[in-house]
Order: sequence, then structure tokens, then C-alpha cells
Amino acid sequence: MSAHPAEQAPAPTAGALPPALTELLAAIRDALDVPLADRPADDKQRAELLTRRAADTRVIVELLLAHGNAEHHTARLREWTAEHPVTYPTWQTRADEAAAEEEQLIGVPEPIGPGCGAPATVRFEGYSPRNGLAHGSLDLAVYACAEHAPRARAEWLGDLMPYRTLTAGDALCGHLFDFTTLGGGR
Repeated sequence: MSAHPAEQAPAPTAGALPPALTELLAAIRDALDVPLADRPADDKQRAELLTRRAADTRVIVELLLAHGNAEHHTARLREWTAEHPVTYPTWQTRADEAAAEEEQLIGVPEPIGPGCGAPATVRFEGYSPRNGLAHGSLDLAVYACAEHAPRARAEWLGDLMPYRTLTAGDALCGHLFDFTTLGGGR
């Protein structure tokens, strides 16, 4: 038989933890979740913050083992964590900002026509004749909501031959994609 009572207890099944213990473990996770610094110059600040939060967490665990009262110690750990926030630029923030900038630059087509910006339900492809075929070259795709679909087909495609398909993704009414600017048709 082991000298440590914790080793004798059966392992709890997932989801069977008491709410106070679940909250305490979440507070410990949050305290020790110190994101990577964006620049090597900030690595020292990150290490100091992680060391501080780990020490605070150890004190809370010691107090909890000695005195119980998980709710009180959970609240105290959350207070200590809030007193020592992340103040350096993080790698994740830079990655998120870069992804948002990239989406803004290449992921959002320009609105045309009287599009309202509502989620599109239909996509009209506009084809120009090529090699004797009416649907020879895909030149333009326009997106429309149900209300603007008839107008999108009649006006937004100009003289191009329309072909209606269902939309996919996050396109909005009035957005377009001009295939002629991609260097195709060679």
C-alpha cells in the first residue's frame, strides 16, 4: 500500500470532476498559459511572467492542500493572474493580424451593382464566347442574395453569358471575382 493517499484514489472519469475542481483546474491552466513572445527581445519578459505565475500557482496548491476551500483559492489565483497580465507583443497576435491583413487584401472581392452585402445564396458565372462556344471562357463570378439574384443575372454580368450555381463559402451579395485579371485565357 502506498504512503500517498492520492495514489490510492481511483482515477475519475472525464466529465465527472466536481465543479469546484473543474474551476480550479481551469484557473491553473489559464495562469500557466503564457503565450510565446513575438520577438526574441521579449523572451526574458515571458520567462519572468511564466516563473511568477508558476510560483503563484504552487502557493495556491499548497494552501489548498493545507486548508481546503477550492472556491476561495480559485478566486485568489484568478486575481493574482490578472495582476500579472501579458504585456509584451505575442506571436499569436502577430499571426492573427497577418491573417486578417491577408484576408483583407486577397479574400474579399469588391462589391458591384446594387448588392446589399447580405449573405449570398447564388453565384452567377459570366462566360464570354471562345472557340465557337457560348460558354467558352469563364470571365466573371458575381454573388447575390435571393432578392438581388434576378438583377445580378440581368445587369451585373453585362454582355457575358450567365450560368447559375449555388454559392459556397462566405460570399456576400454584390461581391465579384474577375477571372480575367488572373492571366488566364492564354
